[in-house]
Amino acid sequence: QEMKNCYGEDIELHVIGFGGGTDTSQLHQIASASAKGRVHTTSDIDGLSKVFVQIAGGSSDVANILEGEISKRISDAVTNRLSAEYMG
Repeated sequence: QEMKNCYGEDIELHVIGFGGGTDTSQLHQIASASAKGRVHTTSDIDGLSKVFVQIAGGSSDVANILEGEISKRISDAVTNRLSAEYMG
C-alpha cells in the first residue's frame, strides 16, 4: 500500500524468484503492490537471463550485458573469498 501511495498505480514492478522451491504466494503478494506487478520465477542462470531480457523488451544485447556483469560479480566474489581465506 505504501508503494501505491508514493508512486500510484503506474509503476511497473517485476518480482523475481530464483532457485528451486520459490514461494510464489509471497512473490505475488509483493507484486500486487502495483497494478502492473508481475512475478517471474527461474531455477537457473540461463532462465534468469531470459527473464531480464523479457523485462527489458527482448533485446539480446541486454542478455549479453547482464551475463557479463553477473559473471564479473561472481568472479569478484570468489576472488575476494579466496583472498580472505588465504590471508586469514
